[in-house]
Amino acid sequence: MKYFEVIAKCGHVVRQKFFEGHFYVNTEDAKNAAIIIMSAPRVKKDHADCILSVNEISYEDYKNGCIEMNNNPYFKCKTKKEQKAFILDLDSLIKDETERQNNYRKSKNKYYKSFYEKENTKIKVFEGKQQLRNPNRYYRMNTYKLPEYKGA
Repeated sequence: MKYFEVIAKCGHVVRQKFFEGHFYVNTEDAKNAAIIIMSAPRVKKDHADCILSVNEISYEDYKNGCIEMNNNPYFKCKTKKEQKAFILDLDSLIKDETERQNNYRKSKNKYYKSFYEKENTKIKVFEGKQQLRNPNRYYRMNTYKLPEYKGA
């Protein structure tokens, strides 16, 4: 059996960012190590490039890495509240999304540019508030707000 360190993209951090998780696996080859980690919790399984690297290591490194992984608070937390308490300490391991993933988002999502790359957009104002997403629904639910509205 061989020992591997697998670096993978982990989620539940911030939009358009990922946590660089170091996993340690004891298996026969690098391909099996990658497959095992792709099914691990917190790994971004839906990304084609979720496995960043697979390196063969010695038994001592494997043993120390397992201890380090078990002591990492990112892998120990159970709720979002617990994660927020220590996420600032792990800033060095939080990285921007890869160029490949950003290009994939742009190609699949027709609203990507309008949502993520807004430039000089003006927010329309309605009665001192931001513009409503669905004004007809708003007026239907709150007819007392605008009595002159005929759609209710």
